[in-house]
Amino acid sequence: MFSVYGVGFYTPENDHGDGGLGNPWLYFDSGSGASAGDSIPGTGSAGDIFLQAQFPLHSGRILGLPGRILISFMGAVVAMLSITGIVIWARKRRRREMPSTLHPAELQAEAME
Repeated sequence: MFSVYGVGFYTPENDHGDGGLGNPWLYFDSGSGASAGDSIPGTGSAGDIFLQAQFPLHSGRILGLPGRILISFMGAVVAMLSITGIVIWARKRRRREMPSTLHPAELQAEAME
C-alpha cells in the first residue's frame, strides 16, 4: 500500500509505549531503503507535541498505571452522573404528571375565604 517499513525502538518492558508520549519510530522506503521519515515523541512544534499527547493523555498512559486507574475511575464517575441525571429527570417528570392536590394549608386558606 505505502511501501514503507517502520522500525520502533523500545525497552522490553515498554513495548506499547505505556509511559510518556510513546516510542520513537523510523520509516524506510521498501524499494530503496532510503529514510522516509521518523516519529520521535516530544519533538517538533508545539502543535506536534500537543497531537502526540492526545492518546496518552486520554488513555491514562502518560502517567503509567496510576494514570490508567484515574482515567478508569473518571469513566465510572461520568457513567454514574449520567444515570443519576436520568433518575432525577424521571422523578421530576413523574411528579409533574401527577394530578395536583392541594396542600392542607391551602385547603384551610380556601375554607376561610
